[in-house]
Amino acid sequence: MKILLTGFEPFGKNTVNTSFEAVLRVRDTDGLIIKKVCLPVTWNGAVTKLYGEIDSFDPDAVLMCGLASGAETIRVERVGINLRGGVKDNDGVFPRGDAPGESPVAAGGDDAYFSTFDYENILTKLKEEGIPANYSFSAGTYICNLVLYSALKKNKDESSGRKIGFIHVPDATEFVGDTGKSLPLDTIVRAIDVAVYNM
Repeated sequence: MKILLTGFEPFGKNTVNTSFEAVLRVRDTDGLIIKKVCLPVTWNGAVTKLYGEIDSFDPDAVLMCGLASGAETIRVERVGINLRGGVKDNDGVFPRGDAPGESPVAAGGDDAYFSTFDYENILTKLKEEGIPANYSFSAGTYICNLVLYSALKKNKDESSGRKIGFIHVPDATEFVGDTGKSLPLDTIVRAIDVAVYNM
């Protein structure tokens, strides 16, 4: 089984992005071929790179991970929505170029798609492992939601049976200090590991 596992480059005030640092540390094992990819935090580049990796690697499952600074738990995302918020990306570009304001991810696309990975099983396994976790019903309107919605749309358009999902992770304590709103990096790595093996 082949799994495409993604995180993101640093953005905003962050000099390191816990999502990709954790992805890099996920264990490889017999029976799975895991490709780890860092996505850019840009409106144009993120989906282009994601689609290119899906087309070339042809994975059975895609698990995307993103950073939710200030969160205290792993957030298992269930829905991607057809909306891009009016926020600049790492290139200083709005989703509509120079014009601020919201816009759809895909003009004429469905309003939303549900994740196709086994989110119920993943949440159950995370809790069994003692890892703080819950469902999330909004991946926001920034790049995390952009790639989740786009991957799910591609899945539907191509009538693919791939497991597609997204989890948000808190900051790692090692990177931000003990603020009370972080988790140890090894806990975050273990959470992604659990998700990978229970999709």
